[in-house]
Amino acid sequence: MNVVAVHRTIYITVVDIDYHQSTEGLIHMPSFIVTSDWHVGAPMNSAGSAASRFRDVRFKVITQIVETANKRKVNALFILGDLFDSDRVGEPELLRIRALLAKANCPVYIIPGNHDWWHRGGVMDAFTRLVKKNDSINIV
Repeated sequence: MNVVAVHRTIYITVVDIDYHQSTEGLIHMPSFIVTSDWHVGAPMNSAGSAASRFRDVRFKVITQIVETANKRKVNALFILGDLFDSDRVGEPELLRIRALLAKANCPVYIIPGNHDWWHRGGVMDAFTRLVKKNDSINIV
């Protein structure tokens, strides 16, 4: 298992593909990526004029996470809390996240956190309505 800091505030854990010998021969063990605290939509007020650059970097990092999942052919990508920063995330950002996660060649499982907890009219409710059935994006 490798913990990789791909951005100052976004960490991923890559659980590598492994093979084990059993009485039936070699068994392929599942592999997955675990990540959290993306905080998409964070206002970054203190960043001033650099705020838009920081937001762009965040999306580049998310793109790298999906590309890593595809390259390593993992069985699942888990986002364990705070995908979004608050309920004030706009639809363009929600659509951008949906498009990025839809590029994953594995199921994506999202567990809401304290910043993006699921409730009617909240950001996860809005995101759920934008997810398409063939996206393999699952909000738990």
